[in-house]
Amino acid sequence: MVNTYTDYVDSDNGAQSIERIGGEVTLEEIYIDFSEFNVVATDIVQLFNVSKGDTLLSIITEPATAEGATATCDLGITTTDPNGLDDSVDLNATTIAVSAPGTDALIGYKLLADDTVDAVIDNDLDAAKVTFKLLKATANTSPASDSV
Repeated sequence: MVNTYTDYVDSDNGAQSIERIGGEVTLEEIYIDFSEFNVVATDIVQLFNVSKGDTLLSIITEPATAEGATATCDLGITTTDPNGLDDSVDLNATTIAVSAPGTDALIGYKLLADDTVDAVIDNDLDAAKVTFKLLKATANTSPASDSV
């Protein structure tokens, strides 16, 4: 037998509220041609600006041209968790990588301050061509609440 609890949404049983945050979900992307913009191991490439209150939902990596040698990067927020969005993304392949909730620690993370989403480069890159995409939710700055 399944129990259904309705007391939590019944205004007769106390002051319950649902906060409708509003805002929007956006998909941002950046294309980097590493044959034009060479980087070396341990370099940090700032990919996206993110704002206080943003919630990180996913990051997608789409290599169009493989590096041609061992090439990986970590995606995250360097000051919080440098590989928290995706770890050891293979840039020597043309396989799309998508971060996963429960696996990547920063998925669902709400930023406490303005920051950047970064790629921490694990190997020298001078040939890969990659599109990085960030899916994030931006909260409305003046949320409305409805009492139920």
